[in-house]
Amino acid sequence: MCGAVLLHAMIAVYAETQDCPGLLAGQLRTRPEKPPVRRDANGRKKRTHSKAAFEDREAHRWIETAEAAKQSLGEGLGRGLWSP
Repeated sequence: MCGAVLLHAMIAVYAETQDCPGLLAGQLRTRPEKPPVRRDANGRKKRTHSKAAFEDREAHRWIETAEAAKQSLGEGLGRGLWSP
């Protein structure tokens, strides 16, 4: 059983009108259930997430989504989705 369902989504919004033409990119992920909390001798939570490889972190998912959105914007330049 999964612990959470995560959506990393990037939408387009026109700055002038605040219209939202739609989704540029997105990833749907599941996060496994959390393991029991590990605590040190003083009862404080131990931090283990910083040891994970960058590719395994959620921050990497946002970068992947932004890169995919960038490609979508590049494809949409001629269709008026983006005007620099």
